[in-house]
This record gives sequence, C-alpha cells and structure tokens, in this order.
Amino acid sequence: MQWQRNVLDERFHYGAGSDYDEWASATDEPECKEWAFDQFIKYFQKFETFHPHPDFPVDESKRGQQGPVQTGFYGYFGNMSRAFVSACQSIGIPFNPDFNTAKGTLGVSKIMTYTTSMFSRCSAEAAYLTPSVLARPNLTVATNAHVTKILFEGKRAVGVEFSRDKDAPRYRARSNKEVILSAGAVHTPHILMNSGIGPADELNKHSIQVIQDLPGVGDHLMDHLITFFRFRTRPGESLSFLNKKINNTFGAKLKRVKAIMQYLLTKSGPLTTNLAEVACFFRSDDPKLFPGLPPLDEDSSSGHNSPDIELIAMPVAFKNHGLEPVPSGDLMPTSTGSITLRSNSPFDPPVIDPNYLSTQHDVDVLVRGMRVALRLAQEEPLRSIIDQNDQTPELDHKLLDADHETLAKELRGRVETVYHPTSTARIGSVVDARLRVYGVEGLRIADCSVIPTIISGHTEAPALAIGEKAADIIKCAY
Repeated sequence: MQWQRNVLDERFHYGAGSDYDEWASATDEPECKEWAFDQFIKYFQKFETFHPHPDFPVDESKRGQQGPVQTGFYGYFGNMSRAFVSACQSIGIPFNPDFNTAKGTLGVSKIMTYTTSMFSRCSAEAAYLTPSVLARPNLTVATNAHVTKILFEGKRAVGVEFSRDKDAPRYRARSNKEVILSAGAVHTPHILMNSGIGPADELNKHSIQVIQDLPGVGDHLMDHLITFFRFRTRPGESLSFLNKKINNTFGAKLKRVKAIMQYLLTKSGPLTTNLAEVACFFRSDDPKLFPGLPPLDEDSSSGHNSPDIELIAMPVAFKNHGLEPVPSGDLMPTSTGSITLRSNSPFDPPVIDPNYLSTQHDVDVLVRGMRVALRLAQEEPLRSIIDQNDQTPELDHKLLDADHETLAKELRGRVETVYHPTSTARIGSVVDARLRVYGVEGLRIADCSVIPTIISGHTEAPALAIGEKAADIIKCAY
C-alpha cells in the first residue's frame, strides 16, 4: 500500500478529552499521568493563536492566544454546508460551536482550520521555521537528507547517517546529548528497524544487526477509515462550478472569474474553502440516531463523550465525474496493521499493511455511519439541494433503503484511508512516558507513532502538541 503524506484539509481538532485520559494509563510510570487531558491541553493552547470570527462565536478563554500556529473559522461556508448542519440538527445531532474544549467533540459545526485571517495555510513548517528561527546558529535544516540509520555506540544513540539518495555519499551528524526521531508513524519504525531496533525476527530476516529486540516497533498500526456516498447537487448549490472539466458553461465560467477576483481582492469567497467545511461527530450507540438497534458488542471509544463516527460535508465535485461526496468515517477502529521492512535498504519504502476491516466491529460501525449519511441525504434542507431526479448509475440513491448486508458489501469496495496513521512506536510498548526508547540510551521519539490508541478525531493537532510536550520534556532533562 502507498500513502501520500503531504497536504490534507486543514482541520484543527483535538479529539475527545477521554482519548488522552486513556493515554495516561499506558504505563505505570507516574509521569504517564501528565498525558491526561487536563494536563496535556496546555500544549494545544501553547501552539495556538486563535483568530475570532463574528459569525462563529466561541469561548475565547479556551483558545490559545500566543502560539505560532494560526487557527480560526475563516473560510468559505456555502449552501451545502449550511444545509448539512441544519439536517444534522433535525435528526438529533446537536450544534457544537467549538469541538476543541473539555466539553467534548460530539455534535455538528463548521470546522476550525489552520488558516490565518489572510487566508494562507498555516503549516507546521510555516509556523515554526520562521526566518528568525532558521537564522539561529545552533540550527541547520538539511533538505533532501534521507536518514539511512541511527548511529549507535553500544546501546547509546550518538547521531544519524543520511544521504541524498542510494547512490550519493553518506554523511554523519553526531549528537551531543540525544537523537530525536520525528519521522511519523510510517517512517519512524522504518528508521528504527533499519538501525537495528525492532522485532529480532524481522531484523534477522533482512540481515540487520540487532541493537535492541523491541517487538512493538511497527506493530499496532492504527488509522481512520472512510467511505464515500455520491450525490449530485442542484445547480448553484455547491462548488462544482469550479470544476471546468464537468461544468464549463458560460455561467460557470463567470462564476469562476468572480470567485478568483473575490479571492484576489478581498480574500473571501469560494476559493477560501478548505473542502471539508463542516463535520459532525456522534456515537454508534446513540438511541436518537439508531432507534431499535442494540449497542454493538464492543465499545471501542474512550468514554461516553467520545464519538466513534464522523460525517463530513464536502461541497466540491470529484474531478472526473462531478459527484459531490458525503464521507463517513470510523474514528475508533479495532483493526490494527503493521509496518515492516521490504528489504535492508533504507531507500526501499516499508511494507504498509493497514489490515482494514479485519474485525466485524469496524464493519458494523461504518455501516451505521453510512445509514446516517443516507438518512441526511433525505432530510431537509439537505434533501432539497440534492438532485433527487438524477438517476446516473454512479449515484447512490439506490442505497437509500439498503439493508445491512448490502451496505457492508458496498463498504468493502469503497473503504479508504483518511491518512491518519498512528501507534507504531507506542508509549508503553516502544517508548516510556518521557518518550525514551526502551533498551537504549540517548534516543527519543516525538510524533504520532507514540500515540497508544488513535484519537477520535484528526491527528495534526495532537502531533503538534506531542512536539510541544517533547520540547518541555527535553528542556527539563537538561
């Protein structure tokens, strides 16, 4: 399997507070309690500067005010998204003005994004690697530097080896104190195993010297799953006019010109959309949404305020066929996969086995999410902006009355990744509560691979918070 690991849709989301309370029980160390939400929340607030918007009031005392990462509700909020919010409320999903508080993440709302009031994307690179930071004498940023392995003297990490490509010279950088590995849930275990840290059987299979037998490396890969329903909106109700491949009428051309001018002159309008403008979060055992259906055999959520399903409104059309998607996602899957080596060459990508839908629980949760998505398509005011008369075979009107077996079959043919891999070097399995790799010295990990169990939300915010906490841990150590 191949995963793109670049740009997503800017959603700023913590997940549920109880997700982090679960992290706090990953080990018996007293320091592990510091990962509980009431203590960890300060790291979200530390990196955030919130930009208020008059149309979307929130309690600003709960938002960060002085961090490098810019967040806010600045972005397009069109007809389809407004209709989606109203339809969700009509079926019993409450409005939640701010998903990112201790109150919890259940409900429906416009999504807060990593976008400044000037409508530029606020990436981690833009936020942290500012010109003044790049000018620091103790920082060197090396691009096109592929880490081939971590260097060890005995059991102590003393640096890294890197190269531009497999045929280029290899260079070494030595550490004075520690090596910090932040390559993500895919490449962190890949680098560890290429360096001799991981399951001994896997390392021996590829003739890699074992520095530390650590079976948890690359194990327990978790990811969010998603499936799409396809509908077509009535003319003017979505942003399909932006796609000239499927809508190149004179009227659509005028709308595109207007949207471009609106963005250039006022930084507003359709081109400020983050694509996933609205989301709702709910539980698969919500009796209002699933009357007459018993709870599933297993509750994989972290608590009663933790959702296990997300639906998203995306008022855009796919490039090739012009159909608007309504995605439904499983937030707390029980299927786990793995990252293993393809060879002993660090330039060969690892083998990613996500093992999707390997438990009946995940199938059942996603089918319930599909049922709510289909129900919303028939709920006003969303129903009125969907073209109910268009019977194009690719559309999903035929599934409106489908039974469980039919939806489960459709699911298996449609399921995709949300690109949220986590948990391949977990706290309690590969690292301790201070993010130190077990069995060796001078090596820490600071990325989503350390997450003990995937959160019920999007993973960029926790990745940034983990980085902020890791920085404090390291400063305290020295």
